[in-house]
Amino acid sequence: MQTVQTAQSVIQENRTRSLFLLFPPYAGIVLPVLFTAPSPPAGQNPPEETAEADAYFSFHKRTLLDKITYSSKIKKTLNELTMKNESIGIAKEGYPVIALLAVTAVIFAIFQCYLGALLFLALLWFSVYFFRDPERVVPSAENIAVSPADGKIIRIQKKQDPVSGEEKTCISIFMNLFSVHVNRSPVSGTLQKIAYFPGKFLNASFDKASTDNERCAYLVTDGQDNSWVFVQISGLIARRIVCRADEGDTLKRGQRFGLIRFGSRVDLYIPDEYESSVKIGEQVFAGQSIIAKKQG
Repeated sequence: MQTVQTAQSVIQENRTRSLFLLFPPYAGIVLPVLFTAPSPPAGQNPPEETAEADAYFSFHKRTLLDKITYSSKIKKTLNELTMKNESIGIAKEGYPVIALLAVTAVIFAIFQCYLGALLFLALLWFSVYFFRDPERVVPSAENIAVSPADGKIIRIQKKQDPVSGEEKTCISIFMNLFSVHVNRSPVSGTLQKIAYFPGKFLNASFDKASTDNERCAYLVTDGQDNSWVFVQISGLIARRIVCRADEGDTLKRGQRFGLIRFGSRVDLYIPDEYESSVKIGEQVFAGQSIIAKKQG
């Protein structure tokens, strides 16, 4: 009888441990601290002015993990590894997510909670797939621009770019949940300006997402003094725009400059001397697909 009670108590203890692991109390503290951007101080709203908004973005919109990753001492090293040199196949922004899921799956397996282990292994596989960062063959032809993002062309139209206000041809690329989300510079040039615009989180495929959603715009001037503007737009699921570049940086065509987590959109505003070489519905690949060519 005592043996049966002991066995039952062991089973109950294992169940309790499994529930603790499935809903760990520390998850409610650790995960928000690491992955949630802090709210602004009470009574302080995002500023309207671009320069102030940039400063607001640099502090308030970065998570603790971002602040650690992008600290001044290690940012240069990380960017050297992930922007200018060959990638190891996974975007660095995915390292903590992948590590956390892997450790959790192992813990579940140790306590013989195999259903939980399988669940976190599935999430681990998806995270590795989502944060993949494959190498691309960048075209070497002159007077062309490559796609800044993987995805589907959903819109080609004339509209004002968010930096200069000039009317240009805008090519919109929608990234779904399964696209590669690392963004690359469409042309070689100098990054003149980075402008952050706070906003909503509407479906990125909507036209009004380009003016209403949270977004980050980049102005690059190429060797012929042509101005190129590309904009990372957050979406319904994507709520983290990652910028790896700084104003004054020299970008090469196809070089990584940022990432958007979990589905979103990138708009490219091309100079008047260039014309779109893609059509609506076409699938493009960042740093590889030619998206615009110089006229004539």
